[in-house]
Amino acid sequence: MCVAWAGRGVSVALVAPRRRNPISEDFFSYFGVPRSFSFSVVSSPDFYAPGILDGVVVAVKSFLASLRLSFFALRYSADIFYSRDELVVYWLSFFKKKVFWEAHTYSPKRRLFYQRFIKRSVQVVAISQGLKDTLVSEGFNPNTILVAPDGVALQEFDIDLEKDAARKKCNLQEHGTIVLYAGHLFDWKGADVMAQAAQRVPETTFVFVGGTDSDVTKFKKKFGNENNIVIVGRQPHQAIPVFLK
Repeated sequence: MCVAWAGRGVSVALVAPRRRNPISEDFFSYFGVPRSFSFSVVSSPDFYAPGILDGVVVAVKSFLASLRLSFFALRYSADIFYSRDELVVYWLSFFKKKVFWEAHTYSPKRRLFYQRFIKRSVQVVAISQGLKDTLVSEGFNPNTILVAPDGVALQEFDIDLEKDAARKKCNLQEHGTIVLYAGHLFDWKGADVMAQAAQRVPETTFVFVGGTDSDVTKFKKKFGNENNIVIVGRQPHQAIPVFLK
């Protein structure tokens, strides 16, 4: 999104909360994007708790991070503030700023936010027509909602590489049928359903690319012993087009 705006001549500043993770690469190199915008990380409490407390900890961290991000963003004399985080949009809506919310989901539990957004005429970018229809039914003015489905930079994936060469490069079998999934291994993504389906077609190889370290570990415990399932784990951004080829 930031690359697209910068490509239109807009001055863009991306701000994110600091989080501990194993990624050592530079931000722009990791995501494979040009340095056409600025990127800043703000300090924010980052702590973890196992088991049943995990959800509570995530909620607290998200709340604190939203405050830090909002106050940091207000330092900029920006014309537009844009976020996917409802909490950030909520705080910024109390200031006389032009605020945009990129909506990916709808939840009845967040009606407090939605009523505030309606009152402040927050502009909305919804990723589907169905989501826009739902928001309109909640009282949003349809004229404040733009439907813009998720996009992709196709040129990044249109690489000059034949399937056989790609399999060799990814250390995958050169013959036979491969079904490949690239993405997170969150439960709601459905990767586990695909792994269960793999057990019904043993003659086909199923390859899973991606996932956080903890999710990959859990996935391997559940499906790592299946002969036709290959769990690759997280890969660099630039390697994904090769796996998809």
